[in-house]
Amino acid sequence: MTLPLPLLDECVATIFESMFFAMAEPEEGDALPAGVPRLAATVALLRPIAGEMRVELGEGVPRELFDTLWAGERAGSDAADAELAAELVNTIAGQVVARAAPGAIVEIGLPVVVESLEAGAGARRAYRLDSGGAVVVVLR
Repeated sequence: MTLPLPLLDECVATIFESMFFAMAEPEEGDALPAGVPRLAATVALLRPIAGEMRVELGEGVPRELFDTLWAGERAGSDAADAELAAELVNTIAGQVVARAAPGAIVEIGLPVVVESLEAGAGARRAYRLDSGGAVVVVLR
């Protein structure tokens, strides 16, 4: 699956800024190559665009985002990090598909979250957060 990078970049930047008060800037190269720990959330894109989106969060990024989101009102945990990753892939996928196909009914699957050392296969786009953390969006 291919989507215009400016559209993906705009959606990612807007979501990170509005949800986490964080800047997410596109970065050349692969910020999370194979062998680097990551929390990865994957969701199937069913319609109007068929494919798959995976969001990979570098080590420490899920907890950092969780702490920013909840501002100390909830204690972080591995389960909370997984929930955050699932919500993030749903939000990015929904925004990207809705913007790519205005007016269409958007249907996506349920997210699956795993800890992994493997880089997801597909077209990879890396982002660097203003805190230094790495995020990669993978489309296929």
